Amino acid sequence: MIKPTVGRVVWYHPGADDRDGAMNQAPMNVLDLAQPFAAHVVFVHDDRTVNLIVTDHKGWQWVRESVQLLQDDDEPNVGEAYAAWMPYQKGQAEKVGGARRDARESAVERIGGGFKTVEDLVRAADVLARYIETGEMPAQHGEGVKA
Repeated sequence: MIKPTVGRVVWYHPGADDRDGAMNQAPMNVLDLAQPFAAHVVFVHDDRTVNLIVTDHKGWQWVRESVQLLQDDDEPNVGEAYAAWMPYQKGQAEKVGGARRDARESAVERIGGGFKTVEDLVRAADVLARYIETGEMPAQHGEGVKA
């Protein structure tokens, strides 16, 4: 999943209301349904809902609020507008995710010492981070102990 942030560019796929005009608005200028519009994220509600400034095929700009942002294998609602990451962004996210997985596996191999899985190492790193931040180490049964 790619975390949306203000300023990111996404593709906007207009819905039926955008193409036909709705709620006393003129229709967006759609020259080719196969080509999405460019859009900028201006507010993030959550990982799957954003507000956008959308530029249509003739350069007109439109505000769209609470737009569904597809993540991973999400499917759009039929007839409704939605935003999606560009293929390049998805490819970059996959490369970064793959590199992180490779680094974690390499760290497990190098550290060894009882870590059988990446999850074991991550749990140990979380305990260490908590100790650094708070000075507390979990006791045998999960209780915090001041160092």
